Amino acid sequence: MLRGDRDFDAFVAARSGPLFRTATLLTGGDAAAASDAVQSTMLELWRRWARVRTMERADGYAYRVLTTQVLRGQRGALKLVPTDTVPEQPVDDIAAATAMRSDMWSVVRLLPDVQRAVVVLRFYEDMTEAQTADVLDIAVGTVKSHTSRALATLRRILGTQLAAGGTHD
Repeated sequence: MLRGDRDFDAFVAARSGPLFRTATLLTGGDAAAASDAVQSTMLELWRRWARVRTMERADGYAYRVLTTQVLRGQRGALKLVPTDTVPEQPVDDIAAATAMRSDMWSVVRLLPDVQRAVVVLRFYEDMTEAQTADVLDIAVGTVKSHTSRALATLRRILGTQLAAGGTHD
């Protein structure tokens, strides 16, 4: 096995899980579409591995390829599908956390694709505005405006829900 093959195998082993979680959120919870997006991303990275492996932030490039795959519909084949669940995370009170996560996700999935992508990358993946801009290939100012609009929408909908004493739908 060549050194580049071992490097790529190590990269895949380390990054597949985090990329899959992000893809699941970006696709609105469609695990099959998320899996396809990660597989397509890894194929794209393999094709360019000689260049990618020398990058300072190869993982950032992987997120950029993944996000582009999802937002552009994997060349028209991927359909974004809303869902009521998100990838598992450790929590103290599973029932309460699951209900809260489901309620929050039902609102997040209403956001336009790019706004949802910005929210996922900024707050779930904990990327900076600059990293998010790089991944989405947009200006930092555009990230800021999408974040602002997304958070305003989330506040408005969640505020309405709280005032009504119920959940979205």
